[in-house]
Amino acid sequence: MTSPERFFFIHVMKTAGTSFLEVVRSQYEPDEVYPHPDSEPDQFHAYQVVERLVDLPPERKERLRAYSGHFPFFAIEAAGIDAVVATVLRDPVDRTLSYLKQCSRRGLYEGKTLEEIYEDPWQRAMAIDDYQTKVFSMRASDGLDSVMHHLAIDDDRYDAAVRNLETVDVLGVTEDFRGFVDRVVQRMGWTAVPALPELRVSSDEFEVPDGLRERIAEDNAYDVALHAHARSLVRP
Repeated sequence: MTSPERFFFIHVMKTAGTSFLEVVRSQYEPDEVYPHPDSEPDQFHAYQVVERLVDLPPERKERLRAYSGHFPFFAIEAAGIDAVVATVLRDPVDRTLSYLKQCSRRGLYEGKTLEEIYEDPWQRAMAIDDYQTKVFSMRASDGLDSVMHHLAIDDDRYDAAVRNLETVDVLGVTEDFRGFVDRVVQRMGWTAVPALPELRVSSDEFEVPDGLRERIAEDNAYDVALHAHARSLVRP
């Protein structure tokens, strides 16, 4: 008998991935899902540093049935993991606004407006500027240990992201989150799936400055195009 297929979820930040992981974890024993705090106590780095994935001991990889993390697409091949790959993309304007609101809630920018947080070059380079295209176009040869680094995106990078995205086994968009979950469940043959968790919807406590949406769209033109392509791939 062959072993059940392994599952790898590329968790693009602020795309409802945390809600989806509740479904994933319902299908496996706790230590069958990477990362697990007993085996990977440094959860922060385990969830995003490619080297942590590559250096997993063989006995740990043998036990694992599912992986998730804020990893670049190339990490799966780099770690030699054979798995069903799934991911979700989100409208880059909505994703960015959600991220900015999260930064504000965590007290990182006390007294700052969303637009002022958006001006932070460190945040822009790490988690905003064409972030989704970066996830799917980063290469091992870039010498970067995670997606939390600046990477200049150009037409070649965008084309690479499109090619990689098209190889994903189960692709979804946040706007059709339920449809994505249904496709994963069908593909993996999961049973006794719990009720779909509620998406963490952004509240109206933050004022979005006039023109910020337009500016984000202009600054993230590659992500806008990649998200539109993802929608075309998942459209019935």
